[in-house]
Amino acid sequence: MDQKRIELGMISQELRRKEEEIAVQKKKIFSTQAAFHQRMLSKQIKPSELTGYSLYIDGQYEALNELIRQRAQIEQRLVRCKEEYIEINRNVQIFERLKEKKYRAFAEEADLEERKEIDEIAIRRVTRSNLLEAGDEP
Repeated sequence: MDQKRIELGMISQELRRKEEEIAVQKKKIFSTQAAFHQRMLSKQIKPSELTGYSLYIDGQYEALNELIRQRAQIEQRLVRCKEEYIEINRNVQIFERLKEKKYRAFAEEADLEERKEIDEIAIRRVTRSNLLEAGDEP
């Protein structure tokens, strides 16, 4: 169970890192688009640069889509890991209840045996006491 909890934490950290990568990629795209837009407004861009910017921005969007796809895979792994953790936790609780039930049954059995032994000792004492009072020695 501890192993699954550790795995859950590691996957959560991986998801946070992927979210950060996505945020960085979005900022990079926004920055590139803003620079491109600024150059377009100032008419400082050459026709050959126009194609380069367009291809570069398209590539950045493809990289962003790949990061988003990876995030979705990590989220799926996180969901599976959570489900496994819940199942393990449920099984541990069932096991603990069964163990407690078995221990109680054992304790009751031991208590019953002890009471039987005490009763036998008491019966022997009463029998011996009655024999002594009657004058018969065992």
